Amino acid sequence: AEKVLNIDNSTTLLKIYTTSMPSPLKSDTGQGKLSSPYTKEFLKTMSIYTGATAIKVMPNGKFDKNGKIDKYGNICHSIPYLRQALTLGEDTINIEELTTKEWGNIVNKNDFFELTENNKNSLTKNYIKQFSYTGTKVLDMEEVSKKLVDRNWLNYENEFGKNQDYPILKPLKGAYKNVMNPKNDVQLSLKKEFEEFKQKPINKFYERIAIASFMDKGEIPYNFFENFENSPQKQEQYKILKEKHSEDVDFFKFNQFIAKKQLQNVKKELNSEGKELWGDCQIGFGVDEINAFPDAFIKNASIGWGLPAIKYEEITDEKSEAHKLFKQKLEFFLENYDGIRFDVGWAYINPLIKHRDDEGNLIKTEHKSMDDKILNFIDKTAKEVKGEKFNTVKNLVYEGDAGYEDFHYIDENTKRLKPFLKNHTLVLTGQYQNLNGEGWNNPEFFDKTGLENYITGHNHDNQNLRLFSENYKDPNRENNIKVLSKLLHIPQETLQQPAEFVKGKFAELFISKNRHLMFYDVMGSKDILDCDNNSSETYRVRLNENWEKEFHTNLQNNNGFNLMEALCTAMKAKGKDKEYPELYKKADNFAQILREKGALTRQEADYNEKLTYNESNTEVNTHKTEQQMKHNQKFITKLANALSSIVNKNLS
Repeated sequence: AEKVLNIDNSTTLLKIYTTSMPSPLKSDTGQGKLSSPYTKEFLKTMSIYTGATAIKVMPNGKFDKNGKIDKYGNICHSIPYLRQALTLGEDTINIEELTTKEWGNIVNKNDFFELTENNKNSLTKNYIKQFSYTGTKVLDMEEVSKKLVDRNWLNYENEFGKNQDYPILKPLKGAYKNVMNPKNDVQLSLKKEFEEFKQKPINKFYERIAIASFMDKGEIPYNFFENFENSPQKQEQYKILKEKHSEDVDFFKFNQFIAKKQLQNVKKELNSEGKELWGDCQIGFGVDEINAFPDAFIKNASIGWGLPAIKYEEITDEKSEAHKLFKQKLEFFLENYDGIRFDVGWAYINPLIKHRDDEGNLIKTEHKSMDDKILNFIDKTAKEVKGEKFNTVKNLVYEGDAGYEDFHYIDENTKRLKPFLKNHTLVLTGQYQNLNGEGWNNPEFFDKTGLENYITGHNHDNQNLRLFSENYKDPNRENNIKVLSKLLHIPQETLQQPAEFVKGKFAELFISKNRHLMFYDVMGSKDILDCDNNSSETYRVRLNENWEKEFHTNLQNNNGFNLMEALCTAMKAKGKDKEYPELYKKADNFAQILREKGALTRQEADYNEKLTYNESNTEVNTHKTEQQMKHNQKFITKLANALSSIVNKNLS
């Protein structure tokens, strides 16, 4: 079906938030882990149901003081796009995996169990508080137990602590101690690998970032690294600080080593299955990174979202701090992933800079027109890291969603794609269809304007598709209906129905060159991942233990992603149902199978199949027994007649 739609060599990205992945309570430390068998099972299943060619993970760097404070005074650890850009977070490390023989048992199982028990206890307390009865009525513990299994809420505090005391560091410190003082061959091997890792250039950056984290403790002023390269006095003081905190700096590097090794293992596993692992390169940097390299940023200037503006015009200047920091960020992502989506990618083309005075008052806003200057630098760096054969057009993609005044890929005069964007790929969200009433960010508009390299679909910061389909007040919904009706040849009245609207948006992806799927949209979930605020509620939802049952329930109720149905609708819109009737019939048959009420998990389906097989065998065996009995009866009758004849003859 993809071949006849001419999309058989296209990219299908399945975007996940690693932290939101499922885990059974006995292994749950509060957050999902990319290398856990439960995440792998989810990805394996969803890859089959979506046809994903790559798994794209949202930013998973280390959290630092960029965590916002919500109205209750809690630190908000949960916004992935505020994580550090050169690191991997301690919370991405799968502690359970480190207790195994394959990892030399570098983590004591009791330390792991302590994390899981603390998670279970804190969740239980929360549910008891939420669901307990008042007065003389007894608490319904059955309800609490059920809620624990059905939990869909991330418990960041179990690993980070409420005051950033990071309980997850306890087992990691034990792992560090074991690797530095190895007691078995695996631990010895890990120590050698760690020593090799510390020779990589990125460790110079890690040293600065680790030392910058002590600014909060008053050991060094916040402006310590300003004009650092030209200050011998600061450089001498820096050497003293590194010596004083040598173990802390080494432990920082150790966590990066372990996190990277686990990430690379997942990447190798996906690659062996013919899939790629992509990273989401956030536009900003973490607070400690900014404090460690202040000369890379424009003073008192931001790009929005509370993020300082890097010196864009100096990125290609090899002598500048902006160049060194940005290039290391690129190399970090290129080494760890097969492909990269650049968050706020348009800011590398036409960045919006907001200048403020020392009191924080906005004094000037300007755009820096970079055209393809930075994009070409990114391509050049990618070839250096990945090799000349690396496909920069296919595997480096840039978010293009922005206000028309900030960025638009169409030349105002020619109404065609700006020439310098021809060899770069844009990621454009199909939810926005509001240009001059004709719609944009859709396949027809892309074709008309000459945009060939694009990926479209839903993103993390949109309403999820199911909620969008029911949001009748959103004018974008009506704009989408008009566009979908034209693209798919479906009456607007039909698309007004939420389930039909969802089907239409999924089908649109298969008229597009490449597609981008959010995991919650695939699930058909109503849960909101990005609450579009800085409260502790945002990025809190996760998949529960019964995610497979939830997915098939939504699929059977026409809310989840039905791949075959989407392909059929796209084929019909393109007239391929008439051109390839047998193929269309097969695809439609599979679409109906996916909609049929029945088993909600693989385990249920396998059990039903086994039961059917056994019943079938029982019928066959019963039939064979009846036939054998009839045969035996005939034989006995013949034998009896023969014996009777002999007896009668002898009597005569």
